[in-house]
Order: sequence, then structure tokens, then C-alpha cells
Amino acid sequence: MRGVLMVAVAGVAAVVLAGCDGGDREEVRVPGGTVTAEGSGEDQTVTVQGADGQSVVFGSGSAASAAGAPAFAQPYPGGQVQQSVTAPGQGGGMLVFTTDANPDTVIAYYRARAEEAGLVSGATMTQDQTRMYGAEGPEGGDLAVVVAPADGASNVTVTWSAAG
Repeated sequence: MRGVLMVAVAGVAAVVLAGCDGGDREEVRVPGGTVTAEGSGEDQTVTVQGADGQSVVFGSGSAASAAGAPAFAQPYPGGQVQQSVTAPGQGGGMLVFTTDANPDTVIAYYRARAEEAGLVSGATMTQDQTRMYGAEGPEGGDLAVVVAPADGASNVTVTWSAAG
């Protein structure tokens, strides 16, 4: 059920993002909550809030943010965040960013941050030039990192959840 909800939320956010290009703040009531979009062009924030007060915040371009992400999930130093998804109060999210660092360096960085935070390194995988890394906390929480080279840079996707 949660997966279906996230797909619906993403669909609603995409519709709002497509329709909000004038820099204005738009709010749309949907069954079970509201969708609010702010910004223009590629620099937008979309907040989907349920009737229960829980929310999911989508950011793109300069509106993307790593705020609220735990230390082990912060972008690689110098990385440029392009998209973010956070669930304030629910302890999870996703960041998409680019960096000039090579994939192995980025994975080593996240392995060190995860282990410093008490997460236990788990799955690692290499497929062609793409690197993947995962870690879990003994009391909950997890980290997953996917790094793919592209045009002399690395595209990085980081997902996390906090211990709950």
C-alpha cells in the first residue's frame, strides 16, 4: 500500500510541477490532503501533505535540499544537489546530485560516513561502471548509494531512513 501511495504522490507532484512555472505559489486540494508548489522552471518545491499532517517534500534545482538528512547521507563534499525527497518527521529521504569525484571515491566516502554513524556495511555491487553500496543500523535505519559515471562526472543517488 505504501508503494502505491508513493507512486500517487509522485504523480500528483509531477502534475503540479508541470503546471507551476510562473514562480507563484499554488495550492491544490486533493483527496486526503493538499499539494503546494512554489518556484519556477526547474527550481521548485512541491509539498504533499496528508490530512494526518504527515508530508513529503520534493525539491528540484536550486530548491533541492539536503536539510534534515543525517550526517551519513549528506552529499559528497562539493556535490551539486539536483533533486531531493524528504519526509519530515518520518526520518527518510532521497538525494540526487552530481560530483566530479569518481565512483569508487564516492562509495568509500559513504562507507566511512555510515560506519562512523554505527551502520553496518552490507551489500556492495558493481555493474559495468555503476557502483552500489548499502548499510544498515543495528537499531534500524539504512543507507543505499548508487553512483554512475556520466560525462566526466558521477551521478549519485542516496536514499536513507533513520532509526525509528
